[in-house]
Amino acid sequence: MFSKLFANKRNILIASILTLLSLILIFTVIVKNNNNSVTVSANQNITAYKVSINNIDIGFVKNKDIINNLVNKIKEEIEQIDNTEIYIDNNKFSFTEVAINNNEITPLDLLKKRIIDNLKYEVESYCISINGEKIVYLSTKDEAKKILDDIKSMYIPDISSDKIVLNSVEIIEDVKIIPVKISPDKILSYEDTIKYLLNGTTEEKIYEVKKGDNLWTIAKNYKMSVNDIVKANPGINPELIHIGDKINLIVPKPFLTVIVDYTKTYEKNIPYKVVVKKDSSIYRNIYLVKKSGKLGKKEITAKIITVNGQIDSKEIISEKVLEEPEVKIIVQGTKRLPEDNLLVAFLPEGKGIVTSRFGMRWGRHHDGIDAGVPVGTPVYAIMPGVVTYSGWKSGYGKIVIIDHENGYETYYAHNSKLLVKKGDRVARRQKIALSGNTGRSTGPHVHFEIHKDGKLLDPLKYLKGYYGK
Repeated sequence: MFSKLFANKRNILIASILTLLSLILIFTVIVKNNNNSVTVSANQNITAYKVSINNIDIGFVKNKDIINNLVNKIKEEIEQIDNTEIYIDNNKFSFTEVAINNNEITPLDLLKKRIIDNLKYEVESYCISINGEKIVYLSTKDEAKKILDDIKSMYIPDISSDKIVLNSVEIIEDVKIIPVKISPDKILSYEDTIKYLLNGTTEEKIYEVKKGDNLWTIAKNYKMSVNDIVKANPGINPELIHIGDKINLIVPKPFLTVIVDYTKTYEKNIPYKVVVKKDSSIYRNIYLVKKSGKLGKKEITAKIITVNGQIDSKEIISEKVLEEPEVKIIVQGTKRLPEDNLLVAFLPEGKGIVTSRFGMRWGRHHDGIDAGVPVGTPVYAIMPGVVTYSGWKSGYGKIVIIDHENGYETYYAHNSKLLVKKGDRVARRQKIALSGNTGRSTGPHVHFEIHKDGKLLDPLKYLKGYYGK
């Protein structure tokens, strides 16, 4: 009986051992409830998901919740840093079920980095829409409103004085501020938004004026027109720039048109009349002020409309004279100068006045004298001689040149009609041409030169000596 009992206990022990070995062989997976992860035999294939974002593969996970948890964590971190709510489109993520080896699962820290590198998120912003087109994006609605108000105020005249009454300010385009979700890199700063709306770009291109520059050469070098440079630099004087001046080379193309309507009251000088009284007892180059003039004053009220700061229209509403102007009286001599009378050598008596003398003039030498006379006045040879040239000569226009066969040669230029030809022999005071305004001339006159043995002489000095004989 004892031996039978012992045999039964031995069988039970053997059965227990066999059962335990079977369990060890059957179960190779140890389940751990830690982060929903399962530790599996390294060489065993498992069911997992290949994760893609914006069609870019970023790794493998055992379940989709791992991605959701990581995205939520990343979202919280970004919102804390930027202090703003962000929006992530989970539809950008795609999952493909795959069978992979357990050791191919992507580590969480690497997965997080790849999500951050490829994640595109949006933030709430406010768009300034112009005529239905989205132009710029701002962080807040108040900032968008302030920018529009500030642009309008740029074109409003100083209304602190009671001389100006503002009637209206409006932007003629259809402008709306609408909330939109947008990538944060598309949001502009206040300064860049102002610059963009005013100029059509945030680009800056500044040229510093150098020695020898003028607006025409600058415009040519940068393939612009002078008018473009003036538009880009309001208030610039095209005729006067200085070394070191900064010139903007970006021609503004504003998105907004600001119309300002205002009424302005201002004073304006009334010019005085000038009365000239002739006096034959004094020389023609003498002017005497018998009575000084005095400017008057008037008060004007005008309705002015500007477009982006430039006056578009100006309507005078009323004018009131505050002070009448006083007439200025000038006495002008009409008596011919002694030198005018010398012109009788080649002009009719009593005709013509000396308008320009021999010598330096306008930075170059003037080789003769100019006698101002009406077109068609007869021109005479100063002394007998032979015509050596009758025709057109650069600068001189229609000209007659006479060799007087005594070392003297005379020029009569800017004529309207020539009455002699080359080779003609002429007498003293013979009519050789009719005066005009041909060639390089600033008005009707006769240009007269005299040469002695090939050298220029001062015609007035010669004529004084000539008439002394």
